[in-house]
Amino acid sequence: MKLRCVVHFRPQVAKAAMLLPMPVRKLATLLASTMGSSADQSTLHQTARLRMNVPYTWANVALRPGALTALTERTYNTREEVDVGLLD
Repeated sequence: MKLRCVVHFRPQVAKAAMLLPMPVRKLATLLASTMGSSADQSTLHQTARLRMNVPYTWANVALRPGALTALTERTYNTREEVDVGLLD
């Protein structure tokens, strides 16, 4: 029997954000720090809701990036628009 392909599975990690490139992980850390240093720090329900959704969002970024763009008809800026804006 001839080998047709080899399947590699993703590394086993505790957090999906660990599958992201280092610059994105640094961004995730910076964004998390904007919500405060502790999950018990605030009584704001919005903050608690955000904290609960963050791991799922990073999992989608790492494993299903297309799931994020499906939420809207069109992204706010296309890649071309961003590139043109950066040149100005």
